[in-house]
Amino acid sequence: MESLGVMQKYDDYQKTHIHSVEKIPCGWNILRFHDVFSFSKGLNITKENLQEDGIPCLNYGEIHSKFGFELRPEIHSLKCVDEKYLKNNKKSILRFGDFIFADTSEDYEGAGNFTYLNSEDEIFAGYHTLICRLKIGVNERYLAYVVDSEAFRLQVRRAVKGVKVFSITQGLLKGAKLWFASEKEQTLIANFLDKKTAQIDDAIAIKEQQISLLKERKQIIVHQAVTQGLDPNVPMKDSGVDWIGLARFQRIGKSVVASLYLLKEKSGLGKVTFSFLQLKLMVLFRKTSMKS
Repeated sequence: MESLGVMQKYDDYQKTHIHSVEKIPCGWNILRFHDVFSFSKGLNITKENLQEDGIPCLNYGEIHSKFGFELRPEIHSLKCVDEKYLKNNKKSILRFGDFIFADTSEDYEGAGNFTYLNSEDEIFAGYHTLICRLKIGVNERYLAYVVDSEAFRLQVRRAVKGVKVFSITQGLLKGAKLWFASEKEQTLIANFLDKKTAQIDDAIAIKEQQISLLKERKQIIVHQAVTQGLDPNVPMKDSGVDWIGLARFQRIGKSVVASLYLLKEKSGLGKVTFSFLQLKLMVLFRKTSMKS
């Protein structure tokens, strides 16, 4: 993976007077959010209005958990609403390039979560959503990266209000500031970030798979240690417990009890199951000791 250090350095920079962005390259423009977007709201519906067929509908929960940053209906499955909503709710129908914000968040970090529609499909914005429609010509993907940046999100978080639930309102967003490179640079930056983020996502997927395999290996080692011990020469006996199978029973009673408690801790056995298993193992241990 290429180093991010190869990114272009500009000759001159200008101060922004934005607390989260100290400087941007000279020639870039700064605009307030309300000069870039107009606003409308999603459908006034609830979960009970959703169904399997009809017009796809994007709701705030999906912005938070599934389709943040970008919505592509051809690969992102959505619940639907009845076609009757088309008659009186045209302002809630999304267009290509619309930005849709979740208007509430249960945590501070989620304040500012959004997605942008990268599709021409007919889709509704659903409950607890705020539709932001571009009023100026701009590379939508470049702007999505700006809005997704920590620098922009910090503006939203500083302005958001709430205790257990945080509200993201039109008034809050209107005062936020956005910065724009030239048209050519917007395309170059968007393409650069598409490539880099895809490489990073691939690396994350590989690491997550490795972590999953290591967790599985850890469980296998724990299971083998607590059911078969560390001495491979000790004879095996049927434990009488289906999911344990053969187990080694040593002369030292303390090792059986210690292993059992470790198994309980690692496997999450319930109290009744644990007590029964403890009794079963101790009976087998005594039988083994008497025969030895």
